[in-house]
Formats: sequence, C-alpha cells, structure tokens
Amino acid sequence: FQFLTNQEIIERVQSSIGNPIGKSAADISLTQLEQALNKNPEISSSTAYVAFNGSLHVKITERQPIALLVNINGDRCYLDSSMRMIPYHRNSLAPVIVLNGKINQKIVTGKKLSKKWHKKLQGLLIYIHENSFWNNLFEQCYVDKLERILLYPNIGKHSIVMSNADNVDEKLENLRLFYEKGLNHVGWNTYQTIDISYRNQIVTKPHVSNTEHN
Repeated sequence: FQFLTNQEIIERVQSSIGNPIGKSAADISLTQLEQALNKNPEISSSTAYVAFNGSLHVKITERQPIALLVNINGDRCYLDSSMRMIPYHRNSLAPVIVLNGKINQKIVTGKKLSKKWHKKLQGLLIYIHENSFWNNLFEQCYVDKLERILLYPNIGKHSIVMSNADNVDEKLENLRLFYEKGLNHVGWNTYQTIDISYRNQIVTKPHVSNTEHN
C-alpha cells in the first residue's frame, strides 16, 4: 500500500529545499530535507543522500495503516499501530478495518489518539491486523453509546460484543472455538449477537423470526 506517489514525493522535496536540479551537493542540506520530509504525517522515516554521479536520492518509509477511523462527526483518517493519525487519501483506499461509531476524537493528522481512545482501541486493532484470520473476517469495529465494542464480520448476520478489549487474545480465541464448534454446525445466521465480554463465557442472542415475533 502506498499513500504518496513519486510525483508527490518530488513536490515535497522541492517545497523543502527548492528544485535540486543544477545545485551542487554542498548546497543541499540532507539533514534539513530529511527533517522536513519526516514532518509529513504519511512518512515514518526518510533517508537522503547524493550519489557519486551527483544525483539526489531519497528513500522514504511510509506509515502502515491498520484501521480507517471515522469519528462521530464523519471526519476520517487512517491509524497506524502507534495510533498516529494519517491523512485520508480518497484515491488510496487501504484494505483495513473501519473503526466508527460514538468516537469523539478530534482528527489532527500527525498526532496520536487521545489517551482514552488509545488505551481502549490500540491492542484490539493491532491484534486483528496481525492475525490473518481475524483481519480477513472483520470489516467493521463500532463503538456504541455505552462505549462497548461491536465487531462485524463479513459473513453471517451477527455482531460480536465486547465491553472492553482487555484480554483480547483470550476472548477472540474463545470466539474462534465457538465458531469452529458452534456456528459451523448451527449456521452463521443463527445469532444476532455473540457477547464475549466475560472470561470463559459466551452469551448469545438468537435472531427473532417473524413467527416468534408475532
């Protein structure tokens, strides 16, 4: 995944030190260039050097998004594993989980989430991103008005409820076993919610059919 095109990088180099073409190596401050580039919220680190033939080379490492945050006002940005906010690029859509709901986080790109949301969400988002099974399964992480976490998979008609993301590895392992031993036999559309908030306990709420409702 790539946020910045080569042309955008060239433009940011030029905005930092001017057009380097025709300048001698002594006239280019590589430290100044690297510092300027590293201020870009999409960039994690950069290295600039002048080759023996006098050409300027710039290598950048971009921040890797693990979630797309949409706050309560509809403003959006990407988050990396340190919970730093990265600008949302409409033309570069990263294949990551969508994080939305009642999240009153002001989006300021280049800054990290507030301590509250950082603590509440970081461990869960990293765990999902780094686990290929969950990363491929979950498409949305929603925070409701009670600040519970609801995870929505891309198959089945149910949501996963978590009061908090403490012991997320244990909770999701219990869910995986429930999927394997339960839903694979009764069907993925049987339940409306699957609550994994409690240690070693899963609480389910079935869908109410039209017959039962009437």
